[in-house]
Parts: sequence; structure tokens; C-alpha cells
Amino acid sequence: MKPGVSRLLLPVFGFALSAGTVLAESRMEKTLKLEPGGQFTIDTDIGRVAVTGTSAPGVRIVVTSRRELNDLLRFDFEEGAGRASVTARKRHPISWFGDGGSNVRFEIELPVRTAVKVHTSGARSHFSAPARSRKRQTLRGLTYS
Repeated sequence: MKPGVSRLLLPVFGFALSAGTVLAESRMEKTLKLEPGGQFTIDTDIGRVAVTGTSAPGVRIVVTSRRELNDLLRFDFEEGAGRASVTARKRHPISWFGDGGSNVRFEIELPVRTAVKVHTSGARSHFSAPARSRKRQTLRGLTYS
């Protein structure tokens, strides 16, 4: 390869590597105790929520973001007799641009026969298995039963 061509390609490779760093994800995993027939609640200020029913007991929560999760959200996980919950509040409540491009996503697996309540700031929620009772509320005031 000619020296002139390699000098031109070096900045291209450097840019490609730095772009990969920008798109890197922050990830958090948490497992809560919950038997089938219990109740699970998630209340989050930002992010999309996907709930999947499984045959296994317990709640498995994976939260991902393009930005550092602990800089964006303050998490509170609770588990008790027949119930489990997660609350995620913004660390910086004043935000002019929603989630600032952080692309927060909650992926939740829980027992199929679980009552599920999802409270979001208006982001999409997705349920991929039927539950005994489901309610989804958003800031817009929409309720699905």
C-alpha cells in the first residue's frame, strides 16, 4: 500500500473506533424473588418496557442504555410476600429533550401467571405473554386492562 493511502485510511479507522465507543451500552441486571400468581410493578420516568412471561419463578430484569445508567436513573428494587417492584427515577428531573438520546430499555422476564402494572412516562410497553391481569398506565392517562 502506498504511504499516502495509509495516511488517508488512518483517520477513517480512528473515526470508526470512536463511533463504536459512543454506541457502547451501559447494562444492569437484577433478579427478584416472585412466585407465579404474584404481582409485579414497574414505575419508570424514562425508557421502553418489554415484559415476557416464562415458566420459571422469579423476575429477571435487564436495563440497558447508551449512557451510564447510574448517571441517568436512581433505582429502587423491592420484593416481598407475593410481590416485586422496581422504581426508576431520573437523577436530573429537569430535561428539555426527554431521555437525551440515552435509549433506556427495560427487559423483564417473569412468571406467566403474574399480575403486571407498568407505569412509564409515555414510552412504549410490550407484553409477549398473557398474564392474569395487566394494567398499563402512562403519563398520557391511557389505561389498558
